[in-house]
Amino acid sequence: SKMLDNLCATTGKRCFDSAVAAKRARKRYRQRKHGANERSVRSYECQSCGYWHNTSKPTWEDRDQ
Repeated sequence: SKMLDNLCATTGKRCFDSAVAAKRARKRYRQRKHGANERSVRSYECQSCGYWHNTSKPTWEDRDQ
């Protein structure tokens, strides 16, 4: 599993070939202490391109907590 060089045509987000690859990227971002724009909290499978993306938006379930 790996990060791909392309961006999603619909979302503009970086593409990953699996949920595992996306999660690893989130972990690397946190370890490198990137700025506020890199605060991804979860991964999701894109309905448009079929690849995985990271997002800083929580799920509806997370918002209730």
